[in-house]
Amino acid sequence: MTLNVRFPAPFPVTVVGQGGITVFKEGGVWYIQPKFSDLAEVLPAALLNPSSRQVWIYDPVGDEYNVLTLNGLVEALHEATSATSLTIGTGARTFTTGAGKDFPVGSFVLATSDADPGNYMLGQVTDYANTSLTVDVSDIGGGGTHADWTLRAASPVGPQGPSGQDGAGYAATSTTSLSIGAGSRTFETQVGLAYSTGARLRASSAASGANYMEGLVTSYGGTTLTIDVSRTGGSGTYADWNLNLAGDPGLDGSGIGDVTAASAFGADNRMIRSDGTGKGVQASGVAIDDGGNISGVANLTTSGVIELGNASDTTLSRESAGVIAVEGVPLYSHIPQNSQSGPYTLVLADAQKHILHPASDNNPRTFTIPANASVAFPIGTVITFINKVNTVTIAIVSDTLTLAGSGATGSRALTANGIAVVTKIASTEWMISGTGLS
Repeated sequence: MTLNVRFPAPFPVTVVGQGGITVFKEGGVWYIQPKFSDLAEVLPAALLNPSSRQVWIYDPVGDEYNVLTLNGLVEALHEATSATSLTIGTGARTFTTGAGKDFPVGSFVLATSDADPGNYMLGQVTDYANTSLTVDVSDIGGGGTHADWTLRAASPVGPQGPSGQDGAGYAATSTTSLSIGAGSRTFETQVGLAYSTGARLRASSAASGANYMEGLVTSYGGTTLTIDVSRTGGSGTYADWNLNLAGDPGLDGSGIGDVTAASAFGADNRMIRSDGTGKGVQASGVAIDDGGNISGVANLTTSGVIELGNASDTTLSRESAGVIAVEGVPLYSHIPQNSQSGPYTLVLADAQKHILHPASDNNPRTFTIPANASVAFPIGTVITFINKVNTVTIAIVSDTLTLAGSGATGSRALTANGIAVVTKIASTEWMISGTGLS
């Protein structure tokens, strides 16, 4: 830099440079230039706003000085652009960019799309010559093919740090001796568990998981954990408990929930659906296993019934050993026999049976169908009469007995080795047909 000076005053003149400027005369020519040794060093920490600080730069080609902000200097050295069309992915990627950047081999460069910086590639420089920059990409974000890249010097992706400590868990054990049963149960267990009031817990015996207690946590502090047991399995007293988090009983596809003693049986001992409709099974000795099979916990007595649907729907009852009655009418897998060797009047239990007059009673007998007013057989009841010897008169009290085919009414005679069948077709009318019948 050359300094030309015109002075209004006659020489001699003294010219002095200050503040990092030096002035000297050589061969009758005055020179002015920076004197960097007079400049105070500024520490990086003192540059609170680098964009407001400037540095001088010298262009030897043009023999001129210029100023540049510190931010601009960093950008000039460590940032570049590229219009190379590249697809985001790992491995070698070569960008055509500006020359003379501070991208030495081994350093890391981050290439981001100007349209969306979330689309990026980060990798290590493997080659940089003139305007060709090759990067071995190891980390990517987004996707797609882009040609609007901004390249910046970057720090490498560091190694993954160590895993943090595991959080509080639910698996625990207890050696507290407790008997399986409903209600409050307190376990001495480990500290620092994740249980809070209201969580559902199952305590099962390590020897057999079928022996368990399950309920909501009512308190937990230190080593003391208390639950209100609402479900149990098995029985007995144990001190080898495994404690684990449990889920609330769910509903199956039909909307029927978990069956417990409290929810399954009403005050009338009727097993009901969990939706409260009353539909289900009514029996004081009935259990449903996990497979949906119904079995009797205790034998049903003659007074025990099973209701299908609501109380007004079909009722099943135990007629006798191996015999079920529907609405009071027994169902048989065969035609049971009632042998009579004397005058006999039918009873309701004779429905669907055959009345036998045996060969050992060689006497005429009368078998009587009672009036509907005294014994109300259901319409559709079928009773068979078989006579082995002598004659049996089939009589009826007040109601009508009609002979099939002829339409005649009244009592009928059944000869030896004859068979007759009567069917109730109306509340006070029966139809009779058979062999040996007159």
